[in-house]
Amino acid sequence: MGEPGIDYGRMLEVLDLEVELLADATHRAPSDRVVTACPGLTLGETARHVGAIYRMLFTWLSDGVRPTEWRRTPKKGQPVVDYLHEGYASLRSRFAAHGPADPCVTWYPPQQHYGFWVRRMLHETTVHRYDAQITAGIERAPVAQEIATDGVDEVLSVWFEHRLAELGIRANKTAGVLVETGGRRWLARMSRQNIEVREVEGQGERLGEDNGKVRYVVDAVVRGSPLDVYLWLWGRAPFGRGFVEVIGSAGEGTEHEDAVAQMWALLRLATR
Repeated sequence: MGEPGIDYGRMLEVLDLEVELLADATHRAPSDRVVTACPGLTLGETARHVGAIYRMLFTWLSDGVRPTEWRRTPKKGQPVVDYLHEGYASLRSRFAAHGPADPCVTWYPPQQHYGFWVRRMLHETTVHRYDAQITAGIERAPVAQEIATDGVDEVLSVWFEHRLAELGIRANKTAGVLVETGGRRWLARMSRQNIEVREVEGQGERLGEDNGKVRYVVDAVVRGSPLDVYLWLWGRAPFGRGFVEVIGSAGEGTEHEDAVAQMWALLRLATR
């Protein structure tokens, strides 16, 4: 769990497409149209934001040190879509010159390689492309199941587990939530001591080894299609029933809803 589950070349191929889809959506509507999924961002600001991230990362990879200065806005008179394309072109050339295992600095200690960054840019761009197409009022391009499923793994392992620990944020209440999609299952355990995510196997909502020595109690299960779960975890779908299925592991009551609500709130802190 945590490592990219998609071929490096495939990730680059999809990333190329996502950049073009984002650029196209930005062309299609007024740049000051508000992106409801990201308070404070407009359609034009979304493309600018992604273009700035590409520039920041290119400088980081070139210098080996996280930069404090880079071009965050288009040049005077430069269309924001050109700013997006220009930033991506430089970064894309650097990605093409390296393999997934080639070492480089990242903010995620377990993965100090180019594969991490290509995966990160793929999901960063895909989520914002989805935002842009909704904002522009055009048909949303599909997200392949393998991409969405990998995105679920990334947001749970890299953001929910690692990022919250980095921020020193813990849960108020001990709880376990099982996330199921694309034939895979992740168990997110939350407590005042730590937050842990692990990929698990088996059936049912109460998991454990046959010898009974280790048992994980799950308070709730979240399941849905890979795209629905992916977007839900990234806050692009409303909390509550109707988008993903949320069920309790056993019995009546609202404990399972409380567990998922806590996970949702922690995710918003992790991914903001």
